[in-house]
Amino acid sequence: MKFKKVVENIGDIIVRSNLADYAFVNSPTLYEKQAQLLGRVRSMKDVFCTFSQGIYETTLVVSSSMTGMVDEIFAEETNIAKTVDLSSITVKLPVENTICPGVYYYIFKELAWDNINITEVISTTNEFTVVISDNDIHRAFTILMEAKRMAGA
Repeated sequence: MKFKKVVENIGDIIVRSNLADYAFVNSPTLYEKQAQLLGRVRSMKDVFCTFSQGIYETTLVVSSSMTGMVDEIFAEETNIAKTVDLSSITVKLPVENTICPGVYYYIFKELAWDNINITEVISTTNEFTVVISDNDIHRAFTILMEAKRMAGA
């Protein structure tokens, strides 16, 4: 199967720990708050900070060391959810992934079969990040490495 060749050619798999996930209702002032946070983060080393905007809400995933700053800057925004004690796995995909149906399904199926809940998915064209509970990070990493190995078998 073509998607198995894509999975077999997965590049780096990067694990990060100590993350927090926020969800805010989209508002006219949310962009301003994002800019404030990014202005302060710019000088910080070794922090994770990403935004994902949907139609009605925006998600922010940050290093746990930034939660006080996020709570302060976004204090007047409507917070839908805040989840802490999270980790992430970022997977670098080969360029062919964009023209190959089933790649995400194959990977997410493997995680679901082992009862690993995905808190958040962040993606770009050739990489995706799953945010999961700290308690599941070791199993999830092992599953992804095994899925890559098995695709090549």
